[in-house]
Amino acid sequence: MKMEKTILAIALTALILGCISQPACEQPYMDIGGRCCLDSNGNGLCDEKEATSTTLGQTTPTTPGACSIDGDCGIPEPGNMFCGDKEVLQYVTTYRCVDNECVGERNRTVVTQCGEDETCINSNCVKS
Repeated sequence: MKMEKTILAIALTALILGCISQPACEQPYMDIGGRCCLDSNGNGLCDEKEATSTTLGQTTPTTPGACSIDGDCGIPEPGNMFCGDKEVLQYVTTYRCVDNECVGERNRTVVTQCGEDETCINSNCVKS
């Protein structure tokens, strides 16, 4: 009986620690204070904290005077898809010109809403 209680305690501890240590965000996103932010270059900084502009999918640093209209800042940049509760989600970064600098804004969009009998696994809706 004592052995069973010890095994149960070890199993519960492992389960709790496994739940705590699992990241909430899939790469290339990283968990910062309970929210996911994109780190596309893997430098440990949220991309939204780095000044960048995009031209045809290539990310380059911006400098003051880099734009005069929003069109100078490039096209929207979709991120990797990931699972929400019962939906496939994706962050899309759009850029606009603010005070002659390209500024990125990241918005989460729903790509696919899973059906009643589905759940999201690996960015796909699958039957539960």
